[in-house]
Amino acid sequence: MSPKPHGPTLLVIGADAFRTAAFLTWARQGRRVVLADGSSHARYEHAVSEFHALDARDESSDIEALVRLGARADAVVTLSDGSQITAATVAHELGLPGTGVGAARVARSKARQRAVAAAAGLAVPAWREVRGRDDISAFYGGRRRPAVLKPIDAAASTAVYRVDDEASALARWGEVRRFSPNATGIVEEYIPGLEISVEAVFVRSRLEFSSLTRKLTGGPSGFFELGHVVRPDAAEPDADRAAAEVERIARAWELGSGIMHAEFKIGADRWTLVEAAVRPPGDFIPELVRRTHGVDLYALQCAVAGDAQETPVARDREGVTSAVRFAIATGTARRLVRPAEVLADLPDVHVANQLVEAGQRVGRIHGNWGRVAYALGASVDADRLDAQLTKAIDRLVAELGLVADGG
Repeated sequence: MSPKPHGPTLLVIGADAFRTAAFLTWARQGRRVVLADGSSHARYEHAVSEFHALDARDESSDIEALVRLGARADAVVTLSDGSQITAATVAHELGLPGTGVGAARVARSKARQRAVAAAAGLAVPAWREVRGRDDISAFYGGRRRPAVLKPIDAAASTAVYRVDDEASALARWGEVRRFSPNATGIVEEYIPGLEISVEAVFVRSRLEFSSLTRKLTGGPSGFFELGHVVRPDAAEPDADRAAAEVERIARAWELGSGIMHAEFKIGADRWTLVEAAVRPPGDFIPELVRRTHGVDLYALQCAVAGDAQETPVARDREGVTSAVRFAIATGTARRLVRPAEVLADLPDVHVANQLVEAGQRVGRIHGNWGRVAYALGASVDADRLDAQLTKAIDRLVAELGLVADGG
């Protein structure tokens, strides 16, 4: 049974996978949550006060219908990469605080992100928008160069490929084009180095909180996200730099009030923007931030969208490091693996679940949504946590009868 309507009304336009914690947070706050989503794969109808199966995609949503739906809303947010413009537009039409339509439009195009960032003096890879084969040829100019080809407007590491010459890029172009809502890609120089993300809360363009997440990437394409780690600020030497870099992006985008999730490749003296979004991070990163810093990004997303004046305060929880690990594998899942079988002697691992059904065949995947299992935990001993998460993932894959595919 859906929760009974009560409290301030929150209109949520679109919600991607792994967002259960958001709806639990808002329910605990006593909010009346109205969800408009007729497109996302994830389903949260049972977790809200009211559900409407409306198209929430930026390319095809009915803005007028969503504005009517939000007429009594106190705040408008999105939990979907593909609904950032829609949510910002509806908030603007209703006269409510939000990230701003301009910032949302920048977020939805990797090409626009790079152009705006470069104009503001931020480091970006050399790049070219791709609408056809001629754009690929122009980028390479008859020479080899380490590069990446991906959709201009997709998320979750979807159809991202290393392509170091024109022939390999042309071979991948059809698939990349297919996964882009606007049939457009971007090809750019490959930047080596560690990948991180910065999760930040802004109130009226002012940075109120930021957290750095270190990423583990790999898999068959080399770009799938296999893990995230959030460490306390005392153990994070790049925390101040992360705050400064995300502020520069928000200023360039003219971001209003909301959450920014920005990804970088970092080196000793250069942070290169990979991509950014004006919605909370996915992959359970908000849960990691809450466990390490005591800050609930979903609560703050709702608060700043409602123009709250509260300032979030980071409270590192006794030096706790939090992390999540994902598995990529192939084969046929043979059974349901019970969490108790995995967690028995792993006290730092709190959650271990499969993402495939018994009997499901797993083959080649095209994005993070093809991963087969995950394990999440927290500990004051980061090395012990890493070892236990590795063991949990290995057990899950083995008990599922799958073969790990690390690329």
